[in-house]
Amino acid sequence: MKPRDRSSRRPAPSGAGLGLFVAAVLVIGLNQRPAITSIPPVQDRVAADLGMGPALTGALTSVPLVCFALVGLVVPALVRRFGTDRTMLGGLVLLAVAAAVRPWSGVVLLFAGTVAVGAAITVANVLQPVVVRRDASARVGTLMPLSTASLSLGAALSSLVAVDAEQLLGWRTTLAVVAVPALLATVLWLLRMRAARADRGGGADSAGAALDVLPRAVPAAGARRRTPWAEGSAWWLAAYFGAQSALFYVAAAWLPAILADRAGATRAEGGVALSIFFLVGIVGSLTSPLIARALGSYRRVSPLPGAMWILASLGLLLAPQLWPLWVVIAGTGQGVGISTALTLVAVRPVDADHGRSVSAMVQSVAYALAALGPIALGAIFGLSGDWLPGSLVILGIAVALVAMGLPAAAPHPLGLPRGHRTDDSGT
Repeated sequence: MKPRDRSSRRPAPSGAGLGLFVAAVLVIGLNQRPAITSIPPVQDRVAADLGMGPALTGALTSVPLVCFALVGLVVPALVRRFGTDRTMLGGLVLLAVAAAVRPWSGVVLLFAGTVAVGAAITVANVLQPVVVRRDASARVGTLMPLSTASLSLGAALSSLVAVDAEQLLGWRTTLAVVAVPALLATVLWLLRMRAARADRGGGADSAGAALDVLPRAVPAAGARRRTPWAEGSAWWLAAYFGAQSALFYVAAAWLPAILADRAGATRAEGGVALSIFFLVGIVGSLTSPLIARALGSYRRVSPLPGAMWILASLGLLLAPQLWPLWVVIAGTGQGVGISTALTLVAVRPVDADHGRSVSAMVQSVAYALAALGPIALGAIFGLSGDWLPGSLVILGIAVALVAMGLPAAAPHPLGLPRGHRTDDSGT
C-alpha cells in the first residue's frame, strides 16, 4: 500500500521547531552546489590521474545539469510513493554516500557517482521551495532568499578552498569531503521529521499566507488543478528560471576565459573574479526580499536581474578595464535572479501540493536550457577564436531575461482551474 503524504496538512512550526526547520533548509541549500563546483578547480589533476581527455573531463560538470533536467520529472512520482519528507531524506542520504564514494576508484565510479550526486541534488532542488511553502508559508519571502544565499555560499566556499585543499589533501579527499555537510543536512532533516511527527494531522495548508506578492485564490474543494505543462505562465517561469541559470553556468564555466580575452586578466585574476561573482551573489540573494518590499512585489523585481546583466555585459564590451565593477554587478544580479526565480516557484502554485508538479516542471525545463549555455558558448568560441560573439550572446540572454520577467511573475496562481477568477489588485 502506498503511504499517504500527509505532510501538506502539517501546521506551521514555531519556536524551537521553526529554528530546526530553518537550520535544516539552510544546510540543505549549502549542499546544492559544492559537489559540482568543487570539480572545476581540480579537474586538471583528476584528468591527469585518470587519463581523461578534455571532453570527458568537461562532462563531469555537465552531467549534473542533465540530471537536473531529467530526474526532476521523476520527483513528483517519488513523492506520491514515499511522501515529501522521505523523498528529501533519500536524496540527502544518496548525496552523502555518492559524494563520499565516487573519487576512490576509476573513471566509471567517478561518473556513476556524479550521476548519483546530480540525481540527489535534483531532489533537493525540486523539493526545497515545496517544503518552505508548506512548513513556513508566512515566511517564504524571507526564507527562500536565505536558502538561496546559502546555496551561493556553498558554491563560493567550495570553489575558493578546492585548490588549497587539493594541494594539502589530494583531489580524491577534496571531492569526498563534501559528503560531510551532506551528512549534517541528513541528520538535521531526520531531526526535523521527528519533531514534526507529533504535529501531523491537524491544520490545513496555509500556503496562502505566503502570497504577499501575489493574489490569494483557492479553488473549490475537489477542483482539478491545471497541469503546469499545459499552462503558458508556467512555461514563462521555466524560461525565466532557465535564462538566469544559463547565465550563472556560463559565468561559472567561462568567466575567467572571457576576462582573459576581453580585459587581459591573468589566470589568477580570473579565479578571483569567479570567487567574487559567487560571493556577491549572496548579497544579491539577501537583498532581493528588501527590494521586493520596497517595490511592492516580486513581479516588479523580476526584470531587475536581466537589467543588471545587460549593464555588466555592455560594460565588459565597452570598458573592459573596469571588469571588477562588471563582475560585482553581474554577480549581484545573479543572486537577485535565482532568489526571485525560486521564490516565484514557491509562491505561485495555487497550493503546496500543486507546488511539487510546478517545481519539477519548471526546474526540469530550466536546467535543460541552462545546460546548453556553456556548451553553446564554448562552440562559438571554437568557431570564432575570440569571446566577442560569446559576449554578445550573453547580452542577448540578458535582454531575454528582462522580457520574460513580467510574464514569469504573472499575478494569477498556477494551477487554478480554467475560468477561476482572481483579484489582481494585490500586485
